[in-house]
This record gives sequence, structure tokens and C-alpha cells, in this order.
Amino acid sequence: MTNKRKKLLSTYLRELFYLTISLVALSYLVPVILPQILLPDSTPWIYTFFFVLSIFVHLLFVRASKEKSGVSVGYFLGTIIVRLLVSIVFVSTLIYFNPTQSYHIAVLFLGLYIIYTIFEFVYVLKHLKRPPPLPKERI
Repeated sequence: MTNKRKKLLSTYLRELFYLTISLVALSYLVPVILPQILLPDSTPWIYTFFFVLSIFVHLLFVRASKEKSGVSVGYFLGTIIVRLLVSIVFVSTLIYFNPTQSYHIAVLFLGLYIIYTIFEFVYVLKHLKRPPPLPKERI
């Protein structure tokens, strides 16, 4: 792994860590302000799941960036499908073992799924190699 890739990976991990810590702090602060909002017992598992899944998906993106652009698109779409399937299995398992908290689990999980997915896409788009602009022709 080149120094540039190592730096990008460490930057990604740092930003992912800050995002996760911020969301954890927010999720434990909100019930203090609004007592009617309840956190499910499986909240720490959900945050751990998204943190680990985001690292895994990012490593797949890094691997795909080494390949040709056609393969990169395949990796990108593959990671989306794998992420969705693993998430469905995980949330189904949580709901199966905690049926009384199924609504709270589903709402928290969906919110975090959207936040982490947006974070990953923004990060990937920000660090994509763009071809240099074409020179303007004079007519």
C-alpha cells in the first residue's frame, strides 16, 4: 500500500471515528432532552456494526480503485448489495431477539444506515480520481 493510500485510509478512519463518536453522543443526549424517545438495548451493537461495516466497505473501495474503471464500478455495486444484504440479516436478527423493541431498533437502524451511507458516498466522491479537464478548442 502506497503512502498516499495509507494517508487516505488513516484520514477515513479518523473521520469515521469522529462521526461515530458524535452520533453516539447525540443518541444518548437526545433522550435526556426528549424523554419520550427510547433507545433500544442493542444500540451499542448497532453502532459497532456500522463502524465495522464502513471499514470493510471502504477497504473494498480501496481495492477497487487499484483496478480498471470497469471493475471499480462492479466492486462499487457489489459493495452496495453486500452492505444491504448484511444489514438486512443483522437488523432481522436484532428484531427477532428483541421483538418488544422492534420499532425503536428499526428507526435507529434506518437512520444510521442512511447517515453512514451518505458519509461513505461523499467520502468516495470527494477522493475519486478525476481526469484532467480537456483543453478548450478555439474555433
